Amino acid sequence: KSLPMMPGKVRKRVASLLDASADALAPYLRPSTLATNLMLTALIWGVQLLEYASLFRAMGVAVQPVLLTVGFTLFMFTFAVNVIPGQLGTYEALFVASFGLTGLAETDRLLATALTTHLVNTVLLTAFGAVAYTLLDIAWPDLKQWWRQRPTEPLTL
Repeated sequence: KSLPMMPGKVRKRVASLLDASADALAPYLRPSTLATNLMLTALIWGVQLLEYASLFRAMGVAVQPVLLTVGFTLFMFTFAVNVIPGQLGTYEALFVASFGLTGLAETDRLLATALTTHLVNTVLLTAFGAVAYTLLDIAWPDLKQWWRQRPTEPLTL
């Protein structure tokens, strides 16, 4: 009913996709889970921003806090870009481009900082992910069971 402009077959598939998405998101929208996820997200972004500031300083790149925050935000938006697994190469290129847009012209130091942040971020995100799984009380057997029961065929319209 809410998708009247679509042919019946397409409407049914889109409705099915929307229902499945809503069902998948439901556990994350509970107030306690949502609050935990938002706090962990803010913590991770805050730690990453401090990490970037520290690594820029260590690499000898003088950057103002406002430009650091703008460059960091631009760079975080680039994660929406479909990239190869592990973001090898694209992470560094997008990092240099994002901070280059803020006026930082020290490309060699930006690249060195990008390589270092990529390594440090991988370690930090793994650690915070482990904490999140612990706080959300997700057990390894639960993940294995979910993996085995997931749909194996892609959803197509």
